[in-house]
Amino acid sequence: MKPQSSKYSIYVRMFAALVLATSGSCTSDGAKAAAGGIWPARDPNVYPLLPTASTLKVEADWYDLDAALLVTAPSIEAAVEAASEPDTNPRLFSLRTIAGEPATLEITAEPGPEPLPFPRAPADSIPPVTMTMRCTVGLMGDPAREKKLLEALAARLRELRGRDFAPLPE
Repeated sequence: MKPQSSKYSIYVRMFAALVLATSGSCTSDGAKAAAGGIWPARDPNVYPLLPTASTLKVEADWYDLDAALLVTAPSIEAAVEAASEPDTNPRLFSLRTIAGEPATLEITAEPGPEPLPFPRAPADSIPPVTMTMRCTVGLMGDPAREKKLLEALAARLRELRGRDFAPLPE
């Protein structure tokens, strides 16, 4: 007797492979490839952005990203776990919510008059760049929290633009 094939069996196998690949218990490239090829090649600690990731553009200072994100991540009850180097484009941030859900933030600077990385210099001497921010919260995405984080981050970056510091929100 031939076993019945369910139309959902491929999803079950992909989910199992994704769980193995993301849990750290399996680090082989084969398991990551079995997860559907969605594993980010850049950093194994950052979960992939979903195709439905929320997107927002902002013009701000590139080197204010770390400080702004540390202040705005608590708006969605999250903390920053890992970040790529400041001189890389795009910047990748791995966050974790209070419920243990992963969140990924990718910020890409659009080409401008000055190439990245910028030389380290006082904040007022480096021109602002246009950045595209993409965010996924949770394994399946949460558009409300993604939008909330991106809007809070954009607002904080606007406060810091051209300045070395700005008052913290209450």
